[in-house]
Amino acid sequence: MFDPDGTFKRSFGSLGTGDGEMEGPTALTIDGNGNIIIADFYNHRVVRHTGEGDFISAWGLPDDVGIGIDKFNYPLDVITSRDGELVYVLDSGNDRIKVYGSDGEYKFKWGGPFAYNSLITYFHWFPFDGWFADPKSLAIDKDGKIYVGDWSNKRIQVFLEDGTFVTAFGAEDENEFGGIGGIDVADDGSIFVVDEVKRTVQKWQYRPVD
Repeated sequence: MFDPDGTFKRSFGSLGTGDGEMEGPTALTIDGNGNIIIADFYNHRVVRHTGEGDFISAWGLPDDVGIGIDKFNYPLDVITSRDGELVYVLDSGNDRIKVYGSDGEYKFKWGGPFAYNSLITYFHWFPFDGWFADPKSLAIDKDGKIYVGDWSNKRIQVFLEDGTFVTAFGAEDENEFGGIGGIDVADDGSIFVVDEVKRTVQKWQYRPVD
């Protein structure tokens, strides 16, 4: 934890599976109450801490990987809604997005598991809207739209906060994305994409379709 000027303040957490411990944390976000929500990747769970780093609770259990609604399979990214009341978890191994209240209450999901159809790849069919194949990144814009980096489908999908599909881009031309590793959206609508395969940063502009 650092001050805005970069001065180190403190750290929290250690290697393990107990309360306050993590293994391979990959992303964090801040909810509307100032709590820190962390994707605890190798423990297959999401953990919640106070703004000072004190452990509050965990969603999911270490080594209890699965497809059930109370389970995760390598949660990779996490973001909050603009009002801080909803937490979106990228349950990457299950090819889905799970949504919780900031108190940890499960709300809804979309995507997998088993939403990825291998025939799409074999026959080169265009991937279906709202389906994911190895999603690796999440972002949210100032209007609350959710952006999902759909790695193996080489595209970005855009959704409303309730999971309603809006649009997708990238998959029509396989040369546009090699592997989407990160996304961020500026207030002017510019979409910045880290392409891990091409080793580039791309800039896109979202334009609603009439």
